[in-house]
Amino acid sequence: MQRFRDHRIYTHHEREFDRGREITIDFEGHPLRAFSKEPVAVALYAWGVRVASRSMKFHRPRGLFCLGGRCMSCLARVDGLPSVRTCRVPCRDGMKVRRENAIPQATDDLLHTLDFVFPRTLHYQEMFTRPLALNKLLQKSVRMFSGAGDLPDQPLSAPPLREREVEVLVIGAGPAGISAALGAVEGGAKAVLVDDAPELGGHLVGWPEPLLGAADGPAWIAAQHTRLEQAGVETLLGAECIGRYREGFWALHHEGGLVLVRAKRVVLATGAYDQPPLFANNDLPNLFSARGLMKLTNRWGICPAVACTIIGADDAALSLAERLPEIGVRVLGLVTESTKIDGDPDRAERIQSRGVPIFLGHRVTQAIGDFHLKGLRLEPVGGGEHVDARCDLVAVSAPGAPSWELAAQAGAEVKFVDGQHGFVSQADAVGRTRTGDVFVTGEMLGPCSPARAVSHGWDAGVAAAFDLRANDPRPAARGHTPEP
Repeated sequence: MQRFRDHRIYTHHEREFDRGREITIDFEGHPLRAFSKEPVAVALYAWGVRVASRSMKFHRPRGLFCLGGRCMSCLARVDGLPSVRTCRVPCRDGMKVRRENAIPQATDDLLHTLDFVFPRTLHYQEMFTRPLALNKLLQKSVRMFSGAGDLPDQPLSAPPLREREVEVLVIGAGPAGISAALGAVEGGAKAVLVDDAPELGGHLVGWPEPLLGAADGPAWIAAQHTRLEQAGVETLLGAECIGRYREGFWALHHEGGLVLVRAKRVVLATGAYDQPPLFANNDLPNLFSARGLMKLTNRWGICPAVACTIIGADDAALSLAERLPEIGVRVLGLVTESTKIDGDPDRAERIQSRGVPIFLGHRVTQAIGDFHLKGLRLEPVGGGEHVDARCDLVAVSAPGAPSWELAAQAGAEVKFVDGQHGFVSQADAVGRTRTGDVFVTGEMLGPCSPARAVSHGWDAGVAAAFDLRANDPRPAARGHTPEP
């Protein structure tokens, strides 16, 4: 039986949380208070819903991880539509939300027994291949017990179709994308900025550190929002780019319809995927990426747990270690396989002076718990006695895997880079790819700080605009850092 308790922070000594107006949503028959700007996933988590979904095959419990629409752990049925990314959908008054792929419910899914009956493998495509009648029965059962939800309650109609042409299309409205759109306007072009999130800023919506003269990420975003309006940049939020097609257009899903955009120049700023850590049980609920946890706590004002262990010792990890105690979360320690601190050493010293240990040269071998996260098991990298860190929250701060798919669809060269979890788009100093009309910027080129993403995004936007006006006598603004 699910127990509901509001974990929102309503008073904070430094900030206010803009959640919008108060509304009510229906969650599996329970009316819950929510707010109009809150994503559905955040509203449910605020009421203690830690199991956001169940895995497709073994029905393992899955919780929120990235809060960026990339990990797919928050899929649920919303108003009769299956497999909705609830971290990307704002709450609406009267909205009906149901978790999927569970019997009788996601909190107590009887099909989770598959994970214990088949602890190693379950190749159902190889089971009961004969006789044919038994194989058909097995396949029918597999289809019933696996998957990601039933068909929609109502048939879906063909989406309305629109076509348009733009000079510079910027895909991704994080720090690099925002700066690229402003750079394109500075270069004399008209720019359209799109993002699949309901608000600007990407991961900066939860960034608590100063950035280019602004107090923190949200303050920087607010300033850029004003600049975008003054520059005449058209912004399409909640617009997901489906892909680039050989006919020469980019397809956007926006407001229930398709927009086919033909752009003279395109700047891709789609960022990077937060990566889960590699150890046993790494999919238990309440294991977050550092950026996802920053969004949850700093943007939406949710107190997530009692005690936390942080994997990593870079600046993001150190920032979490300093700020989580401000909302009542005790930090038990930081763990890193490195033998040195990757972030600010002075900050690390302050954290240690407060009694928070930093385990250098240690790795996590497994998460403890069967249904709920209960802690981490640590051991020295070179071998030795293990240590159990008991906690109910884990944050993982690690470089993301660059998003490369749209660039590859557009004909850009991508190269596998060992240590970056995948492929990296290849481009020149200002982000121009071999296609000539497509530019890439920000974390698509590898890990970078928010300030670096802003600077390179500006360069890419200016370069894209100047490409449209090859005979423009004005000197290029490349290398110029935009105003905060």
